[in-house]
Amino acid sequence: MSSSPNATNVATAAAKLRPTAARSTLRFRPPYRQAIKRLTQGEPKLEDLAASFPALLFALATGFGTTDARTATLSLIDQGATLKSVAQTLGLPWWMRCLPPETFAEPLHALLDGPEVQRRITNYIPADVAFLQSWLRSVSLANAIAGSEFALWLASRLKVRPRTGDRLVPLAAWAWYSAHCETYGHSLVRVPFEPAMSLKAAIEEADTWRKRIDLAAAVGDGIADTWFGAGEHGGLCFLPLRTAEDFIREAGVMDNCLDQFGAKLVRQTTRVFSIRRGEQSIADI
Repeated sequence: MSSSPNATNVATAAAKLRPTAARSTLRFRPPYRQAIKRLTQGEPKLEDLAASFPALLFALATGFGTTDARTATLSLIDQGATLKSVAQTLGLPWWMRCLPPETFAEPLHALLDGPEVQRRITNYIPADVAFLQSWLRSVSLANAIAGSEFALWLASRLKVRPRTGDRLVPLAAWAWYSAHCETYGHSLVRVPFEPAMSLKAAIEEADTWRKRIDLAAAVGDGIADTWFGAGEHGGLCFLPLRTAEDFIREAGVMDNCLDQFGAKLVRQTTRVFSIRRGEQSIADI
């Protein structure tokens, strides 16, 4: 019995794809090649994923999703279902089909998804394959800590080369606390995160926030021994700064860096006084 022309065409297309798939399998990073080889052994439809949807093959080989979801996904692949429906069953974002095998250096987690993400994120994927690994890791970590809005913002700022380095976790934490007004961490935020910010401005604000945390840790419940008490002379009032709130308020009024004095105060060799004329701060000493 001869096969139908349509079936013949599909088989021919798959045969043409298979050498490409085999080469693509070798493009995955060495720690994962054995797992991928075991999964695809004698399974040409799975091997084809190395060329058509590398992220999906990597996800299946590294245990992404639940056992039931992986079983259902493998069944759909065997039945020849569309890749989009297969990815949806596994819980893998469709936009990840754009990522080549070289991207994946660790098991997938905290992946960005949703209509707005699907609409925008492909515009932010770096063109240089060398940066894709760190880009995906940074965006996934940002999503896990601060949520999709911040992660999508970060994805757009890291289009050329990730530059955050060790600053990523505090940067994402600053963004999270920016949106949570009920927390003490929010009270230490000078300027909250908002999507129109440049990466440079966000890093500066996150660094300031970290230094305010150092300040709060240094003074604790307040500086008990201020060396000198409050006093007046020549029409001026000298007030010791005791709490983190005192330092932050004075830094805002005087436009100086007193909110970043934690490193000085923790050594117990520095005390700061606000010099005021009436209610107006005019200097600090």
